[in-house]
Amino acid sequence: MYRDLGRLFAAEAAPTRADLAMKILQFNWEAFDAVAGLKYVTGVAIMLALSAVIDFHWFAAGLSALLAWLTNLPGDYRKRSLGVLVFIGAGVLLAVLAYLLQGTYWPWLVAMFLVAFGGTFGMILGPRGFMVGWCLICWFYCTPLLGVADDLAGFVGAHVLGSGIVLGLITLQGFWQHRNATVSLSTAQTDEDAQQSGRRFVFEYSLAVGAAMTIGLALGDAWLESDPTLIANATLMIIFPSFSQTWILAIDRIIGAVLGIVTGFYLGLYIQHELLEPVLWVVMSFFVLSMMNVNGGAVTFFFLVIFAASWGAQGYVAGNAIANERIVAELVGVALALLAVVTRNRLGTTS
Repeated sequence: MYRDLGRLFAAEAAPTRADLAMKILQFNWEAFDAVAGLKYVTGVAIMLALSAVIDFHWFAAGLSALLAWLTNLPGDYRKRSLGVLVFIGAGVLLAVLAYLLQGTYWPWLVAMFLVAFGGTFGMILGPRGFMVGWCLICWFYCTPLLGVADDLAGFVGAHVLGSGIVLGLITLQGFWQHRNATVSLSTAQTDEDAQQSGRRFVFEYSLAVGAAMTIGLALGDAWLESDPTLIANATLMIIFPSFSQTWILAIDRIIGAVLGIVTGFYLGLYIQHELLEPVLWVVMSFFVLSMMNVNGGAVTFFFLVIFAASWGAQGYVAGNAIANERIVAELVGVALALLAVVTRNRLGTTS
């Protein structure tokens, strides 16, 4: 859903309710990518195996690799490599910043706003700049959960390792293919549209994202017990300059989240086996990546099945409390994204 960025900067006519309803839960099966799913499953399996025998920040390395892969939009392999290099370098700086800000409140919120604003403003450089910035925002708010406070050097090493593997694969592919000259129509069009959209529009949208992310993080810190980043995460996953795109992603995400939480919760509740979670990681990870461009709600469903199973394994009462909290966080995060886009569209300039 994030690779098809052709409509990201495009101005749109006000959609009717019928138009929006028809686009909800649409599945673009032509975009199903089994090869990407198999690659990701291989990486997940390796990560799980290594985490069982070697004490290291493997989940940080895995997330870093996944985010680096998401910056790998079609184009010349040198530009693709540059995008990953920027992600690696900026990711190291953000990890250090998160380490220095651990235990603070207002400095952390201010930093979150600045990172969300700066990352989103990267869209002024086109789709690759947008994706690099988007991935850096994800990386920053996830760093405390992944253990940056425990071991900064090891955490940074895991980040460099995960993203470095992706960079190495891109470089090797470039040497073999010399140059990937295939640029999709949507990518070429978004580059042109990005130049015409205007800095003011991008600035206003970046402010909206920064404000929504900061408010989401503050609300999560005040309301949520399991994970304070859940609201901000839901906001970032669906927010787009286009209201219709944000609305469609919002409905798809809510449906996928509720179904995924319910499914995973009862799997964990009734299948009390130590192999359930690693099996779900492998099986569901295939669909997370292979359906990335098919439907956003489906990606949310498969991803949350993995986590909800661990909640169910804790028992009905404890697991149900976590599941309900996650559903509330999804709803609030989606509402924040819609409110931010509507506010920017009404008060700001047109694209």
